Amino acid sequence: MQTLRILKLALLALAALGTAQAANETKRKGDFTDHIGEDPQPLQTGTMQWPEAEFAEASVRGRAFKPGEKFTFNAHWGIFRKAGQMVIETEIMQREDGEKLLIKTETASKGFIRTLYPMTLQAETLIDTDHWRMDTNTVNGKTRSTLSETKTTFDYNAGAMNYFDANNPEKCGTKPLPYPYPLDYAGALLQARGWDLKEGESYPLLISSKGKFYFIEMAISGKEEINTRFGRMEALRIEPVNAYPQSRIFREGGKFAMWISADSKRIPLRFDLSTSIGTASMRLRDYQLQGEVLVARK
Repeated sequence: MQTLRILKLALLALAALGTAQAANETKRKGDFTDHIGEDPQPLQTGTMQWPEAEFAEASVRGRAFKPGEKFTFNAHWGIFRKAGQMVIETEIMQREDGEKLLIKTETASKGFIRTLYPMTLQAETLIDTDHWRMDTNTVNGKTRSTLSETKTTFDYNAGAMNYFDANNPEKCGTKPLPYPYPLDYAGALLQARGWDLKEGESYPLLISSKGKFYFIEMAISGKEEINTRFGRMEALRIEPVNAYPQSRIFREGGKFAMWISADSKRIPLRFDLSTSIGTASMRLRDYQLQGEVLVARK
């Protein structure tokens, strides 16, 4: 039973790192949400005092968003090396309201673990290519018998976010935008590749997830050589230095870290989430950069 519980937590950690939508699966004390849940409060109010922040100009925020890219990550948890998979890919969409970048994210349990804990989540995010921020985000999927069906839209003229959750109507509603540049988790990961990435400097993000906002400041904590499926690579380690409100995913003190290759390609190689019961790790298996495809060694 303990092994099954650890497997369950591992797959929920995978979902949190990928789309952060599976936390509704369980609310029991001592279970997943006590370890890696987001804001413990069920709702955020419109009276929150957000810190002052200066975001980079659009040319900097958007330079890492490129169509035709694909990143496939394997989920690791302890001795389990194929607990699940996350795929992030991008493409250009021509719409009546202009050109958009579509980010598609699919997170799923795999192999033997899927027989114990079936989970598949798909997210689609449309990015405005003028301001490089979210227009809409939809998440659909299933974790065991629990369905996920949410849609988030943004009205920038009104400075508001509209959130719809088919399975949790009490969470539906409109709330003011604290900053005008929201992203989902996948979008934040991609945007980080385009930062100047100078050691000691911090970079602000506004994450929108499950009808809530999280202001995160990320900073380069150093340069390291790490083992990857492509061999030893020099990478920049990026960690949160400020999080508001308190977020159990993005936490200070080494609880969350991501590694981006230190070369000109700025490839997202790995990101880890440490908890009291172990570390959930997403590690790059293969990738495609605008036509260039690299598959890791077996």
